[in-house]
Amino acid sequence: MKDKAKTKEQFIKELTQLQKKVTELEAKAAQFNQTEELFRKKEERFGLALKASQDGMWEWNITTGEDYWSPQFKQLIGYQDDEIEASFKTWELMLHPDDRQHVLEILKEHIEKHGNFNQEFRLKTKRGDYRWYCSRGQALWDAEGKPIKVVGSIRDITDIKRLEMELKGSYKDLEEKVEKRTAELRAANKKLKKIINEQRQTEVELEKTKAFMDNMIDSSLDCIITADISGYLTRVNNFFLQMLGYEREEEVIGKHITEFGPKEGTNYESITGEVVY
Repeated sequence: MKDKAKTKEQFIKELTQLQKKVTELEAKAAQFNQTEELFRKKEERFGLALKASQDGMWEWNITTGEDYWSPQFKQLIGYQDDEIEASFKTWELMLHPDDRQHVLEILKEHIEKHGNFNQEFRLKTKRGDYRWYCSRGQALWDAEGKPIKVVGSIRDITDIKRLEMELKGSYKDLEEKVEKRTAELRAANKKLKKIINEQRQTEVELEKTKAFMDNMIDSSLDCIITADISGYLTRVNNFFLQMLGYEREEEVIGKHITEFGPKEGTNYESITGEVVY
């Protein structure tokens, strides 16, 4: 009876433990289902976001050598999903010859030295032409630091690059015009400076000539006057002032020539050495 009672007690204990494990498994299963549902929703949102952004996805599994290109990626290079197989070698050959070495070096640096991979390059499309793309990637490493795979996105930026090149062309054209105009202005400024210097030199020469002429006029023993077309005096020499008994030129300038004659009390003989009647 004791053995039977013990067996029954042990059976109940084991059954209780089993029920506990079942409850734990059910809880874990519910948690897994919840996590899976959250992951599915996130994946769905991510897929919608990618579709809205028109970005393609790619994955390069370094460990297994397997590659993945999303249908959107293939569409960006002109292929349907079943028309081309994802392959790192294929992607490498599709790179423009002028871009290939640089892009591969940056990717290698990202994998080995954990640098950034955010590159612009050209890929050959199904039609045979090259289009511009921007690709961002992120590598995953194991606990020992060995690379496992690289995951990234790709976007067609051909229109943006075309606009950039047009803007560069316009900027270059504008630069050339500004440079040409600047050269013209410099030449004009140089010419103007030359004209100004020549004008200043001419003014200096004129001043010298005027000073010389003034000296000649004032030292002359003849009466010398200048008048405008109406007969009003504009310049007289010292001998004229002495002859008519004036002390300053300002006393006669502006007067009409007909107003002048011998002035009373003036000793003309002492001035000219001759008797004036």
